Amino acid sequence: MKILEVDSSAFDQMSLHDVNVYGMFLQRRQYEINLVLDIDYLGEWTLLPDNRFDFLVAPATLTFLGVVDLQIHLDWGTSLRREEPYGVISNFSGEVTIHDFRRFAYTDPVYTERSYLRYELNFSEPQGGWISLGAKDFKIVGRQEGVHSNRSVFDPAQRVPLVIYGGEMKESEPDGH
Repeated sequence: MKILEVDSSAFDQMSLHDVNVYGMFLQRRQYEINLVLDIDYLGEWTLLPDNRFDFLVAPATLTFLGVVDLQIHLDWGTSLRREEPYGVISNFSGEVTIHDFRRFAYTDPVYTERSYLRYELNFSEPQGGWISLGAKDFKIVGRQEGVHSNRSVFDPAQRVPLVIYGGEMKESEPDGH
């Protein structure tokens, strides 16, 4: 099986619906900033005869290149909303799940002359969350081969995490070494 590699030329053939985000960071590259997201990419969704889904899931890195006009809104609400008989219930899950991924053309010549497009990620978790940015391009690169699963997330025990050393992304073994 081939390791995943996708760029903006495949935008109309891809989907980020129900993709989990495990982490994000800004990566400075001399005169540019990249936004990097650690995701589980869903390469395929297949409806089985028994009405269950089979997913092809791969840990991957989604990188927006040459980011401008970055806006991020993540709000899980009040963390300690109510007390129950057994203690305080927290609604802060920390989960981030992409609902929708869209792109738009800029109309201002300052952006169009430099080949920027506007991207929006809308989240189902936290509800109402979003990221909006301009970027020259994006790419999605798998960190290991995808596996078929009845779950839309990669098995955490087998997932190669995104590791950052001095601003450089490196692969790590599933056990963290």
